[in-house]
Amino acid sequence: MSGNNIKVLYVDDNIKDREFVKYILTKSKKGFTLFETNNKDEFINILEKEDIDLIITDINIRGLNGLEIIRLAKKKKPYTGVIVLTGTGTEETAVKALKLGADDYILKKTENIKALPNTIYSILKLKQIEKEKRENLNYLKTLTDSLPEVIFDVKLPERIITYATSTIKEVLGYNPEEVIGKTTRIFFENEEDFKKTGEKTIKAIQKGEKSIKQTIPLKTKYGEIIIAEVISTFVKENGKVSKVIDIVRDITKEIEAKKLAQIEQLKYEMLFEASIDTIFIMKESKIINCNKAAEKLYEGKKKDIIGKTPFDLSPEKQENGISSKKLALEKISNALKGIPQRFEWTHKTLKGQLKQCEVSLSKFEVLGEEYLLAIVRDISEKKEMELILKAQNKRLNDIVNLSPAVIYALDVDTLKLTWFSGNMKKILGYSDDEVLKKDWWEKNIYPDDFERLRKERKTARKTIFGEKHLIREYRFYTKERKLIWIRDELIVIEDKDGKPVEILGSWVDITEEKKHQLKVEEEAKKLTAITDNANDAIIMTNKKLEIVFWNKAAEKIFGYNEKEALGENPHLLLSSDTFLKKFKEKKNKFKEKLSHEKSIFIEAKAKTKNGQTITVEISLSKLEMEGEIYFLTVIRDITGKKKLQEEIRREKKLFELTVKSISDGIISLDKNGKVIFANPSAKKFSKTEEIIGKYFCDVYNLKPEETKTNLKEKIKKTLAKGVPYKSERDYFRVNDQNKFLSITINPIKQENEIIGAVVVIKDITDRIKYQKEMARFSKLEAINLLAGGIAHDFNNLLGAMYGYIDLAFNTTREEKTKKYLAKTLKTFERAKSLATRLLTLSKEQQPVKKVQDITSSVVDTIALVTSGTAINISYDIDKEIPTVNIDKAQIEEVIENIAVNAVQAMGGKGELMVSIKSVYLKNKEIGQLKEGNYIKISISDTGPGIPKQILDRIFEPFFTTKENGTGIGLAQCYSIISKHDGWIDVETKEGKGTTFHIYLPVCEECQIPGESGEKKEHTKEFNKKSEGIVLIMDDDDGVREVLKDILEELGYKVIETTKGEEVIEFFENEYQTGKTKVDAMIFDLTIRGGMGGKETIEKIRKVDKDLPVFVISGYSKDPILINPERYGFTAGLPKPFKIENLKELLLKHIRKEKK
Repeated sequence: MSGNNIKVLYVDDNIKDREFVKYILTKSKKGFTLFETNNKDEFINILEKEDIDLIITDINIRGLNGLEIIRLAKKKKPYTGVIVLTGTGTEETAVKALKLGADDYILKKTENIKALPNTIYSILKLKQIEKEKRENLNYLKTLTDSLPEVIFDVKLPERIITYATSTIKEVLGYNPEEVIGKTTRIFFENEEDFKKTGEKTIKAIQKGEKSIKQTIPLKTKYGEIIIAEVISTFVKENGKVSKVIDIVRDITKEIEAKKLAQIEQLKYEMLFEASIDTIFIMKESKIINCNKAAEKLYEGKKKDIIGKTPFDLSPEKQENGISSKKLALEKISNALKGIPQRFEWTHKTLKGQLKQCEVSLSKFEVLGEEYLLAIVRDISEKKEMELILKAQNKRLNDIVNLSPAVIYALDVDTLKLTWFSGNMKKILGYSDDEVLKKDWWEKNIYPDDFERLRKERKTARKTIFGEKHLIREYRFYTKERKLIWIRDELIVIEDKDGKPVEILGSWVDITEEKKHQLKVEEEAKKLTAITDNANDAIIMTNKKLEIVFWNKAAEKIFGYNEKEALGENPHLLLSSDTFLKKFKEKKNKFKEKLSHEKSIFIEAKAKTKNGQTITVEISLSKLEMEGEIYFLTVIRDITGKKKLQEEIRREKKLFELTVKSISDGIISLDKNGKVIFANPSAKKFSKTEEIIGKYFCDVYNLKPEETKTNLKEKIKKTLAKGVPYKSERDYFRVNDQNKFLSITINPIKQENEIIGAVVVIKDITDRIKYQKEMARFSKLEAINLLAGGIAHDFNNLLGAMYGYIDLAFNTTREEKTKKYLAKTLKTFERAKSLATRLLTLSKEQQPVKKVQDITSSVVDTIALVTSGTAINISYDIDKEIPTVNIDKAQIEEVIENIAVNAVQAMGGKGELMVSIKSVYLKNKEIGQLKEGNYIKISISDTGPGIPKQILDRIFEPFFTTKENGTGIGLAQCYSIISKHDGWIDVETKEGKGTTFHIYLPVCEECQIPGESGEKKEHTKEFNKKSEGIVLIMDDDDGVREVLKDILEELGYKVIETTKGEEVIEFFENEYQTGKTKVDAMIFDLTIRGGMGGKETIEKIRKVDKDLPVFVISGYSKDPILINPERYGFTAGLPKPFKIENLKELLLKHIRKEKK
C-alpha cells in the first residue's frame, strides 16, 4: 500500500459481480487500483509482477477453486490480505477458508459489497500493525542473534525450551529447532547435574529472588563439556513464576585464561627467586621487596635489606667523587619519568665490603601505582678481568710491533684488508695511507707471481675455507722497489658455531731462506741415496722447522709423498694435537737438552695423511752444516707394539671398572683370609668402611638365621683345599637386618697353587619377596577366573529359581504357602550374599569408588566388631588424614575381616591397636607401589601370632586353619586392596601378636562430594496389570524362561532372543519398519559366544535414543550396572532380582515414555 493507492486483485468468473465491485471501489475516496482475472495463470502473473495489497476471490469459479487461490496467495505472498466474496458459500467452506489464511468471509449481498472499501481498509490497517510487529520481532531476533550469549525461554516446571536464539549453534552446536520442545536435560552430561541446577533455581524462586546466576558444566551436541555462566531471570504470569529466561555464556576460555594467569604468576615468582641477579622492587627510593640473590650480594638477610634505600647500601661517594645519595636520587627521578636507567655503581654490603655492580632501573605500574624495578649484577670480577685483558692487549700489541712479521686481517666475504700491525712501515716501508689505497697489494706483487696466484685463486679460496689454513710464497716490491720473497700465511678464525668471522695473516721476509734453499736441495739429493732403503722414516728440517728431506720410508709410514712434505713443519704436519701442545710447552727444554747431548729420544703420537693416529719412537739429533742448524729426525712406527700394550692395560682397567660397578659384593682374599680387594657394593655388607687388610670374618658379621651356614669354615676349606662353595638362598642377619643372600666362594690359583679366594655376595631379598608375591598373585588370578565364572553362573541359577519362587509368592493366595515361600526367599538372599563375596575375588567385579574419609570407616567398623567383647582399643591417628578414592563397603569389609580375625585370635579379650597415618613412599619402597602419598592403616593384636610355616599362605583363597572357616576372608582382603592400587602385608611374632598393614593411595586434589538428596520413587501399583511388548535377551534358558513368565504374569507380551545379533536383526527388520511394536527391551550384559548387552545397546542408540532398554547381570557391581545411563541403558537390575523391582522399573519408564 503506497500512500492512498491500494492495489486490489479480484478473482471471479461473474462479470456483473466484478463490474459492481469495480464500481464501488472506484467510487470510494480511499484510492483503489483494481486488477481483475478469472484465470489461474493470469492470477499468478499479476501477483508476482504487482505489489498487491489485498486479494478478493470467489469460491466457485469455473476451472478454478477459490480455496486454491488462497493457498497460492499465502504461499507466494504470505502477508497479503485475502477476502472471500461468495454468493453460495457454506459454513464449512468459510471455516476452511479462514484456516487457510483468509482475513474475512463475505456473502455477495449489496450492503456487504457497498461496505467493501471500509472492510478492505480495516483489514489493511490490521496487516500494517502485524507488519510492524513482525519487523519489531525480526529486529529483536537480529539483536539477540548478534549477541555472543544464547538466550532461552524455558517453561516451568517441566523446564521445556520454547525459544532459543540462533547463537546456540556456535555455543552448543544445536540448531534452535533441534532443542525447541525438549527439556534442558539435553545440555547436561548426567541426571545429577540436571537435578542440582533445577533445585537451586526452585530455591531462588521460593526465596522471592528475581534471578539467579550459576556456573554450570554443559554438554554440547558433539559431547564436549563447556563451562557456562547461566543467568536465569524469572517471569511471572498471574502472580506465579511460569517461565525462565536463561542467558548462557561460554566462559570456558575465561577460566582457562585465569588458570594461565595463575601459572604466569607462579612463573614470575619462580623466576624472581631463581634469578642469579639481584632484583629490587622499589616504591620511590625505598626497597619494598628483593629476591634471595640480594642476600648473597649484600651479605645479609632480606629483613635487613627491605626498607633501606640504594644509597643506604652505597659508600658516601661514588668513584667519580659525586655523592651517592644525590646521584641515586637523580637516577630514580629519571626512571620515574619513564626514562630507563642503565649504569655502573659501587655498592657497599652490610658488612662494609665494596662491590662494583651494573644496575638497570625501570618504572612499571600496578593498579595505577608507580614502582621501580632494579636489576643489580655484580661485575667486580668482570672489572678485574677487563683490567687484566687491557694489560694483555697492550703486551700483545708490543709483541706484534716488535715481530719480524707484518700481522694483518682480511674481511671474510671480500678478502679486503681491514687491519694491519704497526710494523708495516718498518718492514716493507709503506705508510698506513699507502697500504689502504685501492689495489695496493696487486700493484706491488711481482707480475709473474700475481698471474700464478690469480690462476690459483679458486683453489686457494677453497683451501683457506676448507682447511682453515693457507701458506703462499711470492715476490713483492718494498717501498724502495727492492724485490723480496714473502711467505704469506693465513688462518681462519671461527665463532663458537664454526662460522668463519675473520681471516688473520702474516707477511714474513724469507729472501735469505730462498737463497739457501737451493743449497739444501743439493745436499738432500746426496742423502736420498743413503736413506731410500731405510725402514725408519728419516726427516731433516732446517732451523725454522721446515722439512728439507723426506725419505721413502717416511712416505710409506705417513702417507705423504716428498712433494707434499717438503717445506712443511713436521709438527704441524704429523703431530697429534696433544703432542703439539706438549712440544710447544717443553720446546725450550728440548733445545737445552740438544745443546748438551748429541741426540734425544721421544715416544709420541703422530698422525698420518689419512688421519690415522700411530705411535712412534723418535730419535732427534742436531746437525750443523755450512753454518746452518738442521735437525735430523729418525722415526720408527711402534703402533703394533703399543696397541698390544694398550689392550692389556685397557682390559685390566675395564675389569676394575666392571667389578666396581657390579651391584654384587666382590671381595678378594689372600691365602690367609685377609681382604685385599673389595668393590663398593661389598661395603654395604660389612660392619665398617675400613676392610682392606683385615680378616673377612672380622669385618663381615653375617649371622645365619635359618640355614646355620658357617662361612668361616667354608672360607677355610676353600683356601686350604680349593673346594668352592655356593649357596643359592641363605637367610642371614646383616647389620641388624634379615636378608636373603646368595654367596659363592671360589679359590684363586696360580700355577695350581691356591693364592687366595674370591667371595661374591648377592642380596636376593627383594627377588625372593617378589617371587612370593608373584606366586600369591598367580594363585589369586586363577581363583579370580574361577570365582567370577562360578558367581556369574550361580547368580543366573539363583535368578531362575528366585524368579519362579517370587512369582509363586506373588500369585498364591494360600497364606501357609506364602509363609514358606517368604522364608525360602530369605534363604536365597543369603545365597545371593555368598555369590557377592565370591564376585569380590573376580576381575569383573571392580570396586565402585568414591572420594571418602577413611578414618570414620575404620573407627566405626572396629567399634562394631569389638562391641560386646572385653578388648581394649587404642587409636593413633594423624590430625589430618587426606581423602581416598575407594569403594567404602569393600574397604569396610577388609577392616571387618582383619578385626574379626584379631578378636577370634585373642579369644575376645586383649589389646587392639589401630593406627592411621599419612606417609610418603618411594618407588617400590613397599611391594610394587609407585612413588607417592599413601594412607597407612595398621591393625595390631596381642594374640598368639601366625606360625611361620603358614605365613606365606594366609592370603591364598580357601586356605584356613579354622574349623568352620571358608578361607575367603583374607583372600578377599588381598583382592580388594589390589583393585584399589594398594598393598596389604603382615608382620607377626609367635606368642606376641600380629599386625596387618594396609596402604591406600591418597586421592590428590579430591573433595568429598555432598550426599545426594535424590529419593527413590516407589510405585503403589503392584497389583495392576500392565500392557505392552517387551523384548528380552539372555543366553541362559532358565533365566530367559522365568523372565518371560514373570513379564507375562505382569501383563506384557514377550519376544525372546539369545544374543545381540538376533536383537539387531529384529530391530532392523521388524521394529524400524513398523511391523512389530516394542515398548521396552531387557538385555543380559554377558552373552557366551555372542554379542552382549554393551555392544548391542551401542548399535541401537545410534538409531533410537529414547526406547527404554534395561540391563541385567550376575555381576552386581559391574560399572555398567552401577551407572547404566552412561553406557546408553535406561536403568539396570542385578541378578537375582525381585518381581516387584522389575515391575516398578517397567512401570516407571514405559509409562514415562508413553507420556
